[in-house]
Amino acid sequence: MKLINKKFINRLPAGYKPLVNGYRLVMKYIIKFHKPAGILAFIILSVHSMIMFRISGFVLSGVIAEILLILLFVLGLYGAFIKKSTRGMWLKLHRPIAFMLLA
Repeated sequence: MKLINKKFINRLPAGYKPLVNGYRLVMKYIIKFHKPAGILAFIILSVHSMIMFRISGFVLSGVIAEILLILLFVLGLYGAFIKKSTRGMWLKLHRPIAFMLLA
């Protein structure tokens, strides 16, 4: 979102001010709630995986998604609480893993 803001939104002419303001408002809330959303996603993953394993057993696609989300969560914890930096290899891994989960 920050990259889109930097590359495109900041370059829009003055006539697009309502769009720019709306985008920045959405971006502000996404940034603000990113950490709690990650923690909540991990909790939901834990409950969901226990329930689904009891119902369906081992499902390869589910296990792959679970591993990716756990890796994403661990990288997020490392970056937010241990490294405390928005730069570094952890972020270069965190972003593409998030996009892999969307695919």
